Amino acid sequence: MKQLAQMYKALSEDMRLRVVMLLTHDEICVCDLMVIFGESQSKVSRHLSYLKHSGLVRSRRAGTWMHYSLKEPLDNTIGAQIVRFEAIVGHY
Repeated sequence: MKQLAQMYKALSEDMRLRVVMLLTHDEICVCDLMVIFGESQSKVSRHLSYLKHSGLVRSRRAGTWMHYSLKEPLDNTIGAQIVRFEAIVGHY
């Protein structure tokens, strides 16, 4: 139950929800998210850090940029919720 509550807290912010929806399709670089959202690197990274600490995403460094993807495997309940969010929210 605690993990599910943490997921809802993490996804209560619009940008974080949009990031997770984008990550359901493929890994993405911070630089690409900066362009998509029109936001600074620090703001995008802050939201990604929150998602990472919530256990939803993982990161890897490639040169100077960090690349993010959904953490695998996700808890079954959390994974099912993300699939439901994707069906409701649609693709960004």
